[in-house]
Amino acid sequence: MLNPAALLSTSIALLVHISAVLASTSVLQTRETNGQGFDYNCQNSIFKREDVNIHMKYGCKALRYSLEFNVFPSFFEESYLFPEYSHRVLFSWPINLGTNKFRHGPTGYNRVVFTHLCEFVALVVVKPAKLTTDRRTVSLCPQILKDASLPGPIPSMYMIRDELDRIRCGDQIMVTKEYVIDATNRACKRKFRLKNSSWIPAPKGLFPSDNFWLIPLTMFKMSYNKGLRDESVSIVDDNCKLQGMLYGKADNWHHCTEARVTNPTRYDADNHIGYQTDDHEERLLKKTDRFKCSGVSLDNEVIIKNFKVAKDFFKINLMESKKIKDDEENENENTEKKVKDLPFPRQSLQGHVWLWPLRLPETPTQSARKRNHPAYFMLGLNSSKKLTGIYFSNTRANRKRELKRCLARHETNNRSHDEVTLDLFHNNPIED
Repeated sequence: MLNPAALLSTSIALLVHISAVLASTSVLQTRETNGQGFDYNCQNSIFKREDVNIHMKYGCKALRYSLEFNVFPSFFEESYLFPEYSHRVLFSWPINLGTNKFRHGPTGYNRVVFTHLCEFVALVVVKPAKLTTDRRTVSLCPQILKDASLPGPIPSMYMIRDELDRIRCGDQIMVTKEYVIDATNRACKRKFRLKNSSWIPAPKGLFPSDNFWLIPLTMFKMSYNKGLRDESVSIVDDNCKLQGMLYGKADNWHHCTEARVTNPTRYDADNHIGYQTDDHEERLLKKTDRFKCSGVSLDNEVIIKNFKVAKDFFKINLMESKKIKDDEENENENTEKKVKDLPFPRQSLQGHVWLWPLRLPETPTQSARKRNHPAYFMLGLNSSKKLTGIYFSNTRANRKRELKRCLARHETNNRSHDEVTLDLFHNNPIED
């Protein structure tokens, strides 16, 4: 006879489990657009919060559908910078001016960081560290303080209160006064050096004097080859003293204005030492920190975090699979059935292994669609959500791909280490 207390305990545990899964599913749907409405200043660019949300939403979808040979979304190694998200796994996605779609080719330095449950974390700038190519610095993009933006022309271009002072030119450009002063001085030196150099008179009626000159700031166009709509210029007097800044929009000139940002934070490549901990509850492969496969050394920490993501999404996929099955049973038999692919982790054709693309850290020297090695990796788990191994392939195509299982040092090559096959995506919602 069943114990009523035990039965009640089991029922409560089941309800808690179901609630947790449902909560995870709702997070994916609702936390993409949450935020306080702040815009961000990354380097010399302005990123509006609504655009950041769109980029992040696309990155979240790519996390679950993008094939294993794509560089992005990338595992964000510097998760120690955000201890409040220590219970999540962080990924990064490139963000560009002027487009909400993923841009092929060079990705620049700006990244949106989000959790695997699509929670916004931060907007950051990542750059290779000086004197080394295998490490990088991470700078948080400060938020723009809307209440501190002053309308009208700038009273003094040479008065700088602190590092939080900015000059805002329209909806896309935000720079420090030091940056503009330095760029203007370089332009002045070039003019004095070139005898035939001439400048354009400044627009009339926007400044106290009509004897000012316009200097195009060409470095903006050099930095943003695409996506920059507004033209920004410096205004100087006959002695090349900076008098203000203008930006062109809709065939009209407008004054750039003073603005303020929140205190920016920058982390050097060596800052991670003080944050590192070694308190993992499980070691999935061996006690070594690295795992070598197909000539590539993989970090066990990256494998562990990817495994957590795969397990979380495995539960969500089971619920989605049941919903699809129920919908198919309710459909008319004469209705043409459209194949609907579940996101990763996807079931192999053999049926006993589910595969998740091993999202690796971004390297400073790689481009958006090119890895530094020919092998692509996937993580396997079984129906009990236990790790079956790491698999690799050299096939870069959305077709049936055979993956071989990587062997750990303590293992031998025998029949128990089988190959798995992954079918192609029929209806991938993102462009690969």
